[in-house]
Amino acid sequence: MRRWFFPTVPEPLLLLAAVCVVTQLVTVWAKACCQGQADLFGANIVIIAEELWFLPAYAVAALLGSDGMTAVVAGLIGGGALASATALGRLAQTGFFRDLGQPAYRLGREIAAFGARGELGNLLWLMNLRLDFLALGVLGGPSALGEGVHPGVEIRRADAAAGHSRQLRPLPAIRPPRPRSGPSGA
Repeated sequence: MRRWFFPTVPEPLLLLAAVCVVTQLVTVWAKACCQGQADLFGANIVIIAEELWFLPAYAVAALLGSDGMTAVVAGLIGGGALASATALGRLAQTGFFRDLGQPAYRLGREIAAFGARGELGNLLWLMNLRLDFLALGVLGGPSALGEGVHPGVEIRRADAAAGHSRQLRPLPAIRPPRPRSGPSGA
């Protein structure tokens, strides 16, 4: 599968990217716990942290000499770890961990089954959304998706699009006719 969908990504880097699954699970779990406690402010903090922590983590990876896909994976892992820490910190701040007791195994099984069905549904939904990209990538290669195209080709495409857009300009505003002046209009 790697040779079809990720041919340019080295296998060790692809395996390292799997660490993001763990950080995402912790972050999503903590966000759900915030929402379950009616701590919408905390849930919003987690949502924002989830998106924003990637940028400084990517910058640090780039400054340390990583480039390309390595910097992206390092940014994802670092940003995910920081988002998880932010989410767990918010739960600790609101006292979530203070009154933990014995888990209810029957309820846990019901919740796990519900979650597994939801995850399977989400996976199928996302696969359906991306199936066109996967099929085009396998059948036509990266150029079918617009990746790796020479800049000159892009400029020609932009010029062609500009030519088409000139044809689609709106018509000039229509003005009401001017009253005629003359012997009968005076």
